[in-house]
Amino acid sequence: AIRTIAATEAEHRSSIEMPGRVIPDPNGSGFVQTAIGGRLQPPPGGFPPLGAQVEAGQLMAFVEPSLAAADQSSIRQSKAELDQEIALEERQLDRLRTLASSGTASARQLEEAELTLDGLRKRRAALEAIRMEPERLEAPVSGIVSKANAAPGLIAETNTEVFHIINPEQLWVEALSFGRYEVS
Repeated sequence: AIRTIAATEAEHRSSIEMPGRVIPDPNGSGFVQTAIGGRLQPPPGGFPPLGAQVEAGQLMAFVEPSLAAADQSSIRQSKAELDQEIALEERQLDRLRTLASSGTASARQLEEAELTLDGLRKRRAALEAIRMEPERLEAPVSGIVSKANAAPGLIAETNTEVFHIINPEQLWVEALSFGRYEVS
């Protein structure tokens, strides 16, 4: 029950009791969820504890991405294939350079081979980077941590709710009213 004024003995209007609850204003609260699955890691200073004051944009945790065994196998296979293509293209480029110096190969053929080799190397570098940078979990709003589900090394699936932040100055009262009430 929420009392907005002190109760005194006097003539008052009728009152109605309704079941209700206090909820955070959707515009003053937010969830910190993972976009990718992985292992939770604390930021410098550790995870913010329950009840801690946080500011919008504050770093709250990292998610170290984890790859399934099938994905890792596929990546290893792709790397091996690209390594083989790079080795073949390097030999082809060396041959074309020799032929171009004697005037047998055109500059266009040499340039195309260099571009192909550069593209293969970039694709290989992209596969190396697949280990991905950790995902930064940041506070979407300023407020206090009302729910915390974080521990170092905890495996979080995609969309796991790690923190819930509310602004205690922005709360709503949600009350249910069934039927019609006449107030006199």
